[in-house]
Amino acid sequence: MATPGANPPSPTPARIQEEANPATETVAEGHPSTTAVEQPEIHELPQEQHTSMSGGTSASRSSRNPRSQNIWPTTVQVIREVDASGRPTAPRTVIGRWSNCCGLAARENFGILHKDIGKVTEAEKERAWTAMEKWFTFPAEAKDRLKRKAFQKMGKAWKNWKSKLFTEFVNLPGNHTPFDEYPQITKAVWEEFCSLKNTQEFRESSEAHRLL
Repeated sequence: MATPGANPPSPTPARIQEEANPATETVAEGHPSTTAVEQPEIHELPQEQHTSMSGGTSASRSSRNPRSQNIWPTTVQVIREVDASGRPTAPRTVIGRWSNCCGLAARENFGILHKDIGKVTEAEKERAWTAMEKWFTFPAEAKDRLKRKAFQKMGKAWKNWKSKLFTEFVNLPGNHTPFDEYPQITKAVWEEFCSLKNTQEFRESSEAHRLL
């Protein structure tokens, strides 16, 4: 029994620990159970993955595999800002996708038998633009300049693609065809393309450009 007026006993280490951590309570068999402190939820932004022709994802391959540029987005992309020239500027993540898709729209909709971009028909251009509008939204007031800039990029991409077809398929020894990589090219169109590229006139013109 405590003596009246005597100093109270000093708190034990366990008592000090309990007072310092009021959220800790003793449960059966002496095991402490700490009341969970609610933490703010962390929402991780989903990383968009594109399904490649081989069934993989371009998230791990796009940086080293140019064929990943032959794939449309899996979700609609939002363009929030467009500069005076018609180039998307925000968000930054959409700029590269827009550029790649301009090339993809050209490859899928512009015929490879046209001698130059000036021969591409209005119907082909409209099909390409319709494909772009399916996957991109943008401010309505920016449509005209965005469309004009898109056609410029499509023209450059289409010209480079035709050069690639010649270099990687026509000009190499052996019977190389692009049908697996570019299924939009039919056999009849490819045969005509090869015939055009194997004419003496084209060979001389190509050599002249190479020497410039």
